[in-house]
Amino acid sequence: MLKFYGQISESNKKFIIKREKLIFFLASLTPVIIGTILTIIAAIKINYIWFLFLIPILFFISIPLYPLGKKTLDLMIPTKIIINKQMIISEGNNYKCVRNSIDIKKIIDYGNYYQIYFKWPKKSYRFLCQKDLIVEGTLEDFENLFKEKIVRKIKK
Repeated sequence: MLKFYGQISESNKKFIIKREKLIFFLASLTPVIIGTILTIIAAIKINYIWFLFLIPILFFISIPLYPLGKKTLDLMIPTKIIINKQMIISEGNNYKCVRNSIDIKKIIDYGNYYQIYFKWPKKSYRFLCQKDLIVEGTLEDFENLFKEKIVRKIKK
């Protein structure tokens, strides 16, 4: 068994937050696009062209510009990742995600951490294993366990 435990670095937190905001943005685009289409149809059908001014507002509200609060961060940032041959568990202050090892698509080695990517629909960015936080097992054990899945990439 492998265990990563502790507070991840600020740069790694930013990586997770950036990815989560991207997912939120992409998920919010669907209702915005539907709303845009309905607004255009309504503007043409009832001859109220000023309705078209609502379109930029719809896009603006879909952009997550606000800073995230502690409660939201507690739902994103892992403090413990436990790995065995069958299961991978990521735990934070207010969440617990469990994934099957079979569902791993790839593991990218960014130098100071591993990011585990899962196949669709099991995707989650909450499986970030910061190398200096390993408390049980070794990095060699990790690399031997997932040797066919690891892709080395130095993050700049």
